[in-house]
Amino acid sequence: SMTRNLYSASLRIMGVAGSGAYDATLPKHQGITSILWGTTPVVFKWAPLAVDQLAVLKEVNDNSVDGNTAQDLIVLGGGAWDRLHVYATDEDRQSHAATLKELSAEMLRSQQQNAAVVWLIPTTINSQALNTEEKRDHMREEDMEAMRSVYFKNGVLSASSFVLDGPTFTASRVSESFDGVHYPPQVYDAGAQILMNAIDWLLPLNEVEPVIPPQIGKMSNPMLGFMMLVL
Repeated sequence: SMTRNLYSASLRIMGVAGSGAYDATLPKHQGITSILWGTTPVVFKWAPLAVDQLAVLKEVNDNSVDGNTAQDLIVLGGGAWDRLHVYATDEDRQSHAATLKELSAEMLRSQQQNAAVVWLIPTTINSQALNTEEKRDHMREEDMEAMRSVYFKNGVLSASSFVLDGPTFTASRVSESFDGVHYPPQVYDAGAQILMNAIDWLLPLNEVEPVIPPQIGKMSNPMLGFMMLVL
């Protein structure tokens, strides 16, 4: 949901004013597709666990190789659900680490296909606000800090074109996290603005024809100049 909220904030910056508005009637855990400016798809894929992210990224990379539409920008994020649901035993941790190594390899593969890859480090957890016993037992801020290190050690950050540090724009506002995990929309807007600022050097420059400025005096009119003198 951290990545989904960043997705919604990015759409708001690009002019989709109602993106991410609270709506209890909509299912939470599903993909979203938005078409901007009539031609540009901006897609969110629900992939909460590292194994899900790996599967989605493999599919994206395979489709690019097969000649389908290549991606310009891929934003990934994760760790919270893994820490909560699949990190209880040594076997879980070893399997998770192996998955992260595969994920890192796929991220590098994406870059080889000319896609910019951004990794969102999980935002700061407000441990006191966590609203279930399971989360308080497994997903406190100290747990997530350790999980962030796991992703670093297994090459996810180094395989990224750009790393968006979630704690950078949430640590000072952690008291605003109403359920321990989620923040008000304006907090994600700050993260999306950081991402937008990075896009100008993440994406390749489009080649345009050189602009030749008009010669000095080309647009002048001697008669109009004479009239001004007379006036």
